[in-house]
Amino acid sequence: MDDKQINELPPAYISVGGFWEHLYAGRVTQLRRDFAGGCRGAVVAGDSLFGGEGRLELTRQELLDYEYAEDLGFSLGVSGNLSQTLAWVIGAPLMEEDTIPNQGQLGLVRRLVRGTLAAWPREPRTSADRILSQVAERKIQPPEAIVELGALAPAFHRNTAPLCRAVVPAVAEGRLGPYEALGLLADSQVPERAGYDTLREILLAALGEAEIPLELAILLLQDLRPTAVEYDRYAATGQTAELHVEREVLLKAFALLTTDPRAVEALHAVIGNEAFEDLFTVKIAIWALGRHNGKIGIAYLVALFDQPEFRLYLTEIEEALSFLCSGAELIPPAEGDPGEHWSEVRDSLPRDPESWWRHDSESVFWEKRLRCALELDRHPDAEEAAARLRMDEVPLVRLAAGE
Repeated sequence: MDDKQINELPPAYISVGGFWEHLYAGRVTQLRRDFAGGCRGAVVAGDSLFGGEGRLELTRQELLDYEYAEDLGFSLGVSGNLSQTLAWVIGAPLMEEDTIPNQGQLGLVRRLVRGTLAAWPREPRTSADRILSQVAERKIQPPEAIVELGALAPAFHRNTAPLCRAVVPAVAEGRLGPYEALGLLADSQVPERAGYDTLREILLAALGEAEIPLELAILLLQDLRPTAVEYDRYAATGQTAELHVEREVLLKAFALLTTDPRAVEALHAVIGNEAFEDLFTVKIAIWALGRHNGKIGIAYLVALFDQPEFRLYLTEIEEALSFLCSGAELIPPAEGDPGEHWSEVRDSLPRDPESWWRHDSESVFWEKRLRCALELDRHPDAEEAAARLRMDEVPLVRLAAGE
């Protein structure tokens, strides 16, 4: 659709908040972003009662004036720290509700924080039990207890200190009993009597200073990869949606990580296991592959159009490709053959990392501009792009660029 065709459309009268909602939902069919002029394009539905497509026009000032702090869609950033991205995911509203899938996700995060399934040996476990009971009885102060518990922990238990600093205050304040606290620190399984809200709060606190290697998360994804036998067992009762659903927290965290080829390959592995995965798990992995912004994912996704089993995922694949490929102008879904359309798009894209960075620094997707802002130190000669990122419409981008 060219400018003349867009001009012939009725106005959409869309608000900035409505614009962001429609863009996230894939209802913006044409979009061009101009740093000085704002955004212009076409949207399937606006804030008025018009039918069909409408003309979308938002000035830069309108975009700047939006209350981004009140919109949760702009609360998640991008980080090279897996612990931080996991904290963002379990701290999001979707994880507030106590459900079986969410319980599984918290259990997986706890396993990552501890770094092992092994329980503490009997002797240090007994000593830890005594210390935690003394904390509950106010016979020992939390700082002293944290030091003593840290000294007891086996050397192969990762992040014991952050866990202790999160668990001990909860015991001292009566929000967690000594038995539950001991289980969180020293046992392989999460104690059933540890309440969901308390466990979530403790893990969020621990993740603030925990160190979780990406390799450990990838190994865990591999360990939880469903087999044909597992899939058939779950499918027989119509419960494939529960087949290692706890991995969802990792897939979403990978989406927020700074681009890493190891994470891209891990997401490829989940998608490639489609025959033994629940439909929704594959959809999340495709979404995460797009948001992770690893450009090697473009060829991988385009190749899926030739595989009949992925016809169920055409919408998700095209949305992921649109995010990966779009620069200052949105690349919409195909009007005809998607394989042919995206093959042509792929052949027209930048060829080297520097060109990709400049392409993404102007993108209609603010998350891609945020990634560019976080990499400014690698592009000392990109003064014009840096200046624009420091004056971006979205505060999170400006902050990352060092406004």
